[in-house]
Amino acid sequence: MTVSHQRTILAACAVVCAAVVFGPGGASRAQGLGPNTVNGLGDPVTPPVGEPVSQYYTEAQATRGRAHFLRNCGVCHIAPPLITKDMMPPEAGFYRTEHTLLPLGGTLARKYPSVYHLFRRIRDTMPAGNPAAVSPAAKLEILAFILKANGFPAGPSPLTLDIEALKQKPLNEQGFDVPFNGKDLKGLGIVLGFMCKPAPAGCGTTNPGTTVTVNAAKRELVFSGQPEGYWYPDKQYRNFDFRFDQLFERPKDADPDDDFFDGNGGVLFPVREHFVFPPTGARIEVQGHNLNLMAVLTPGSQLDPETRRRVQRPVGQWNSLRVVHQNGVVTTYINGSLIAKGTNPYKEPGYVIVQMEGVPMRWRNIRILALPD
Repeated sequence: MTVSHQRTILAACAVVCAAVVFGPGGASRAQGLGPNTVNGLGDPVTPPVGEPVSQYYTEAQATRGRAHFLRNCGVCHIAPPLITKDMMPPEAGFYRTEHTLLPLGGTLARKYPSVYHLFRRIRDTMPAGNPAAVSPAAKLEILAFILKANGFPAGPSPLTLDIEALKQKPLNEQGFDVPFNGKDLKGLGIVLGFMCKPAPAGCGTTNPGTTVTVNAAKRELVFSGQPEGYWYPDKQYRNFDFRFDQLFERPKDADPDDDFFDGNGGVLFPVREHFVFPPTGARIEVQGHNLNLMAVLTPGSQLDPETRRRVQRPVGQWNSLRVVHQNGVVTTYINGSLIAKGTNPYKEPGYVIVQMEGVPMRWRNIRILALPD
């Protein structure tokens, strides 16, 4: 694309680039969390970005991407520290002196949940006014260069135009464990039975059978509804940031306006002895009941019911849930909004479990980060 053509689309680029593509408010699976001071909850925990350690591209791919970037993106963007404003020609930037160049370096790219989401923005909207001017293959190489500018190290394998593979490359959740791979139950533990310890100590089982299955096509963990039990990442944690999407199956005979639903997929921790369900007095419960979702069930806990009413999606739709525990403080979130806060007197590490109680449920995007003491 020539500089003269680029100048004709600067006004559009000013809107699209700043507000949609690379602005600091980019969409995120672990969404940026705005202030929420209702009922004294205070500001929510900032989602950890983590050091960029994943090797998603090759050095040769990034080198080619730099040339594509200078040719097609430099009229609007810089990529510090690799391309800074003083490296750009005088004609670069919106109307030269009236506006500054928009950066792509630092943590901006990592505000996108995955490589796919960032690629999709570049693929579908850039260059502003004429996205078809640059091929998807060239945009993939531009993306490799942007990842390098954001501190992601090069690796042995290049990025490819495999959309499903790009979706599995996180940007803003570096360091998270992903215990559920979407294909099988490796990395997850299962306990089933009512008021039971697992055999041989009791009547329960760790065999998922047909009760807990995997929908590999949708990368979902599926609970049939009976018998009751729980699943858990097969590691013990003390401080953690636990995130997953959860859906309650809507009963087929429920009236369209019936919002009462009695399912429960709560989070309990620290669990040190397996039992359905671990008794109170040795663990914290974050409520999973649809009518009291993400409430922290501890003395003196705080809750923002108005925010929960506003952000929680109805039965039959996915909700993104988050439970954070650090140094005795528990905070919970629904779809990126702070919902509740409480305290945890238990200092020993243990398993973090998710109840499967009473009704069919599904989960996806399960990940957990061990936080420092």
